[in-house]
Amino acid sequence: MSRRFDLNARNDNGLGTFNKHNNKTAAQNQENDAEKKDEANSQDDNKASETEEKDSSITPKVKTPLKVDKLKDVKIKIPIVLKVQLILIASAALFFIFLIFFITLLFGGDTGMIGSGIGGLATGGYYKVNCQEMTVTDGDGNIIGTYDNTDYVAGVVAAEVGGFNNLEVYKAFAVGARTYGETHSGSNCTIAGNATRQAFRDITNETADYAKLIYQAVEETEGIVMLKNGSISGESEYDAFCYIEKNNTYYTLSQKNQKISTDWVESHISNFGYKNCPCELKDESMTECWSDKHTWTDGGHGRGMSQYGALYLATEEDYTYAQILNFYYDDIALSTNSFASSIAGLEIKDTTSAQVLHTNLSAYLSEHGASIDDLNNFISTSVNENGYGTRAGAVTAAVSLINYLYDNGKVRIPYYWGGDYQHNGVMPSFGEETHCSISPGGDSYCYTGLDCSGFVSWAIKNGGYSISRHTTAGFHNDYSGDSCNITSSSCTGQPGDLINSNGCHVQMIVSVDEDKGIYYVAESTGSHGVIMRAWNMHAGNCGSKETRILHMNSLYGD
Repeated sequence: MSRRFDLNARNDNGLGTFNKHNNKTAAQNQENDAEKKDEANSQDDNKASETEEKDSSITPKVKTPLKVDKLKDVKIKIPIVLKVQLILIASAALFFIFLIFFITLLFGGDTGMIGSGIGGLATGGYYKVNCQEMTVTDGDGNIIGTYDNTDYVAGVVAAEVGGFNNLEVYKAFAVGARTYGETHSGSNCTIAGNATRQAFRDITNETADYAKLIYQAVEETEGIVMLKNGSISGESEYDAFCYIEKNNTYYTLSQKNQKISTDWVESHISNFGYKNCPCELKDESMTECWSDKHTWTDGGHGRGMSQYGALYLATEEDYTYAQILNFYYDDIALSTNSFASSIAGLEIKDTTSAQVLHTNLSAYLSEHGASIDDLNNFISTSVNENGYGTRAGAVTAAVSLINYLYDNGKVRIPYYWGGDYQHNGVMPSFGEETHCSISPGGDSYCYTGLDCSGFVSWAIKNGGYSISRHTTAGFHNDYSGDSCNITSSSCTGQPGDLINSNGCHVQMIVSVDEDKGIYYVAESTGSHGVIMRAWNMHAGNCGSKETRILHMNSLYGD
């Protein structure tokens, strides 16, 4: 679910919904308390490196010729023959795009679709499974055994859908069983292995092909659960078969009114020897019906995922396990079990809900299956894709650092008065406790991080430019020649420009929404740390101090 960075695109607030089993807005509140801290601390910038920046000269090092041009100022004469050729090429491209879209609609069905694709569920971010071991009990509460999560999930899949011999169905139910077990086993990770919760059968010593296929499914979905609104979903119910209508053509299932060919259903009834029981019959006599009883105790039947419905989707419609889950569960996303594979992209959004990192960044990433190299590679790859040594590259560096930590772990780099790191990539010790720095306002900052100008200087450096560490005064001295007072209705900036108050605070604009009258900015503040958030297009950032938009054309070379 990544959104490519586009300097010309207008972005919405970027606050998408990720789920599982599954105007002038924002910144008119200037967060006065936070900005007062930043105003006092902003000598943050003046005192931390005042001497250094008086001599600083900035020489853009452009490693690719890509630039962001103001198209309105460019007039190009194109020969008529070339115009005709361009029109023909554009028409052909539009035709093929339409053709692909039409084929997708025609053959992709209306299920399994997230956004513009049919690949299944979006990535909802990292989730660490709590129950690495599961204690299974019988109907009387006696302990059957304690199993690691892999063996437990495999045992549930074997007991629930063991005879299906279909990898995608096994994978869908592995995710469902893991999610259900995680949400229904309590703090002691104990769960009944029967119809009151999930059926379970120990297959750790089985060597049959179906058992191998089940373990393959469990291993290929290891650690993945369904998320809803950023948390593990409590809606991971399922049953075998529950229909609400039948005619000579098809059965209609309770779940999503799914229609399945009557011939297909009745051939499977014959194959598996089940009685044909409609969903409305919910008494104890239904022990031989397709409708399993374990969901009854949870308040109803015919909810969540249908086992035979899933088999039909996999065998007759070629659905993947993610598409199967997406079909049955509303508004959910799949978690990932490591940071390295759970990037949500360069989406512009509010990240103020993240927690400030108060532990060593390298250790934090390692604990969650990633590394400093993973983070640095993500930043550098994103920058290269969007244009190293361009305005877009500088913005991408700022956004990619924030998103990597927010999308995976809802954490952010701390604010540290005087904090600076003028190197490519990130400092492994970000987040760890260090000697406290005291700002001119008297506030203490004790965790390694970046101050406002340190972060903006870092982003420009990692975007592909040779730039010394600047303070807010330094940015003002070098770039205020092309600037305007932010409170003026005619004063506007574009992504990559800076909102700067001399001696107080600096922010980088990363997105512009003229309709709503807001920027999205990337910044480091004393009250938040390194974040993105919305900002009123004509609001200052340091109370009564003058705030200017610094147009950074001379730096970026555009």
